[in-house]
Amino acid sequence: MSNLLATIPFPIWGAVSLVVAAVYSFWAPGLSAKAVVASLSLWQYFILRWFHPLVWVVLAASFFFRGSSLAHRRYVANVLALIALALYVMFLLTFAIFRMRQK
Repeated sequence: MSNLLATIPFPIWGAVSLVVAAVYSFWAPGLSAKAVVASLSLWQYFILRWFHPLVWVVLAASFFFRGSSLAHRRYVANVLALIALALYVMFLLTFAIFRMRQK
């Protein structure tokens, strides 16, 4: 299975990441109720609503840079992947805090 996934070109991974970002841009799980949104601060709402799609956009950029043959673009791809990881960790921490307050 892993050999099959490794054969998929990076631009395809980038395109798939952009599709996932588009889906999460229009659909934010758990934020559909007005009462839920009203209980959030502005920063919490922004992080919970937009960081998850942003992670996928940054990952897509990383995949597109990684597909390049130039060495400095691979460095940029690594930096973008680390930025995506940091954004995702912030999203997860905010989500965990939000869920703990709901209980």
